[in-house]
Amino acid sequence: MKWRTRLHKPPSKEGLVAKEPVTVYCRVRPTPSSSNEGISCIRISPPSHVRLLPPPSALSRKEYQYTFRKVFEESAGQKDVFEEVALPLVQNLLNGRNSLLFTYGVTGSGKTYTMTGTLRDGGIMPRCLDAIFDSIASCQAKRCTFKPDRLNWFEIQPDGIDAEADLYSRIAQNRVKRLEKKNSDPDIAQRVKEEVRQLPVNDDFNYAVFVTYVEIYNNSVFDLLDDIYDENSRIRPPQTKIVREDSNHNMFVHGVNELEVGSTDEAFEAYFYGQKRRRIAQTALNAESSRSHSIFTIRLVHAPLNEQGDGVDPDPKHMIVSQLALVDLAGSERTNRTKNTGMRLKEAGNINNSLLTLRVCLELLRENQNGANKIIPYRDSRLTHLFRNFFDGDGQVSMIICISPVVEECDETMQVLKFAEMAQEVSTSVHTPIRVNLGTPKRRKAIQLILKDSIINRKTRELEKVKDEIPNKMAQAQQKLSQEHEKKLKTERSAWEMGIAVSNKRHRRSRSAGNDVWLEHRPVHEVPLNTIMQPNLPKRKSVTKLTDAKDVTEKTSKYCLMTQNADSDGDLETRLYKGDVIPTSGGGAQVMFNDVEVLRQYSPSDTSPSRKTPRQIREDLEAACAQSSDANQRKFLSRERRYYEV
Repeated sequence: MKWRTRLHKPPSKEGLVAKEPVTVYCRVRPTPSSSNEGISCIRISPPSHVRLLPPPSALSRKEYQYTFRKVFEESAGQKDVFEEVALPLVQNLLNGRNSLLFTYGVTGSGKTYTMTGTLRDGGIMPRCLDAIFDSIASCQAKRCTFKPDRLNWFEIQPDGIDAEADLYSRIAQNRVKRLEKKNSDPDIAQRVKEEVRQLPVNDDFNYAVFVTYVEIYNNSVFDLLDDIYDENSRIRPPQTKIVREDSNHNMFVHGVNELEVGSTDEAFEAYFYGQKRRRIAQTALNAESSRSHSIFTIRLVHAPLNEQGDGVDPDPKHMIVSQLALVDLAGSERTNRTKNTGMRLKEAGNINNSLLTLRVCLELLRENQNGANKIIPYRDSRLTHLFRNFFDGDGQVSMIICISPVVEECDETMQVLKFAEMAQEVSTSVHTPIRVNLGTPKRRKAIQLILKDSIINRKTRELEKVKDEIPNKMAQAQQKLSQEHEKKLKTERSAWEMGIAVSNKRHRRSRSAGNDVWLEHRPVHEVPLNTIMQPNLPKRKSVTKLTDAKDVTEKTSKYCLMTQNADSDGDLETRLYKGDVIPTSGGGAQVMFNDVEVLRQYSPSDTSPSRKTPRQIREDLEAACAQSSDANQRKFLSRERRYYEV
């Protein structure tokens, strides 16, 4: 089911619902510490009653009680006010219904704070924007899908003019960015966003959000988002706007700038841009008193999806435009308290006149609903003229009256409470859009399911392809590993074949060369060898008698003992007993023999020398050790192949 008719078209019988009264809420501002000893003239009886207590100085001590939809105590937070007052209006906006919310009260009663709040504790306006964008996040239309026609309606942009849409978008956004940012400007990045409840929307529609910001100052309308520069980049004075009636008998500000915003921060940028231009002045009662009525309007454009589901339906008859107008009324003032003069006095007079006209219109509406037939003077004020649609039955009207409990403002507070109680007796008719069947419902969900199915099918095909490639990749990896293994084995074989031959280090004469210092212990009566191959110790110290222990302990790392004896055949046999000098914990040293070299000379004509028995070798070693120093004990252990270790 879809919406077919325009929202602003005069309502028909089937588009009407039961009349709804103007909903009025009351919010009490906390008592200032500077008031008359904290005395309050307000007593709250939750949840909906307020009693007004006249001060002791009043002529009449009669108490008055007023009843509203809900009364917010001094301790009520911004979130409580938003969820009770504004959240239903946001739901109306998403459902295609118009709503009007305005704050009313004397100057300094907290109207602007209730509507706007601060960056860290937002009021109704930023919370409404958060709720809207959170709700339409998945259904938000592309920027420039809709374009204002400057006559209170919108055009659907065809696909063939993207360049024009981009140009319009840049022009619209530059109107906000033309004014240079100053150090005093608020930083939007510091805004604290609280979680708001996401509201249901129709998934078969695309949505776009537009905002306008105007003020009514001295009964003239000004666009706060208008470009302040002319064609020659010179600052121009504010231009007044006129209130006109469109083809559907709806009132609008002609020539106002409607900016498309894609987030709450973008809307806040536009708001702060306009807030710099709003008339604010200091009075005796309020340091930042609003001198004009401000109207921040949120317009939601929604159109059904086309048959393909990739865009909006181009038929303008199916497009819906709903709006939520947030009005911050300037406070009523009494000259004897504000001490206004000159321009401030003129501003106060215009403010009071517009508020009086609003009150008169509501009173006449109440009388007409009771059977009278009086003419309602909407045109006496730009404020009532602009909102004539809402009072004639094209939207829901809500009001928050802000009151101060200080006794000095008791008389003004009484007038506000009387006006608010009277306004509740006025009923308005709310128009509900007619739904017609334009195709299969839940089209967006169906298209999303189709897209997800296509993604699943593509991933499935990719998975099957990977499964088919796994055996080939495993075979290639196995072949690669085998080749690397063969290459490594081949390299190792080559290293074994081409490398230096491995030999027992005990038989390498080259071990006597190096940086070691040798202590060569020669026999007292050494027999010259006269051989070609002779022991060569480059760094050595030769002794024949080992009497000083320092010869061993100082700067000596190797020890060589030479002995010469005749073998059983009478040939000369020279033995070199080699060992390492190892320092001991007591400061001495010990020698650990690890090698024996035997040099034997014999005639080639003789038979090969007989081999000694192990017993004979042991006896020779014991005889050789007897010639060493008594301070160095040595023990020789026989090993195979002439390897001995002490």
